[in-house]
Amino acid sequence: QVRDKDVSPEVTLSYSPVDDFMVYAAYKTGFKSGGTAIGNITYANFAQQELSIGQEESEGFEVGWKLESVPSRLRLVGSAYHFVFSDLQVSSWNVETNSFELGNAAKATTTGIELEAQWEATAELSLRGSIAYNRARYESFPGAPC
Repeated sequence: QVRDKDVSPEVTLSYSPVDDFMVYAAYKTGFKSGGTAIGNITYANFAQQELSIGQEESEGFEVGWKLESVPSRLRLVGSAYHFVFSDLQVSSWNVETNSFELGNAAKATTTGIELEAQWEATAELSLRGSIAYNRARYESFPGAPC
């Protein structure tokens, strides 16, 4: 039986200097409850394993802007973010038992940017595009599989 409690505050500030444009900054925290899972073992000579994982926590920020011009039918959105994960829950393949195992990585980070554009050229034609860059890394993962 697993029991987790958590409070995950989030604060967002936004400012709209003109009607069609808004900038924002947000500080966010979060968590994913720990748990227990039974691994499926396909070979008869291996017993089932009970796998327990601890809760995962995250903390970080996001900043961005949004522009929506109704007369020109243009929408532009951009954001940048950075989050740190403690005890990130990961799944890895165990060759010896021929099964997936759940565990907690010690620390991971993700940093990135996202840009999105939409233009309604005519009532029948809408052009959309987006691009994103994300850099996710394990900062520490003792006992990690290869």
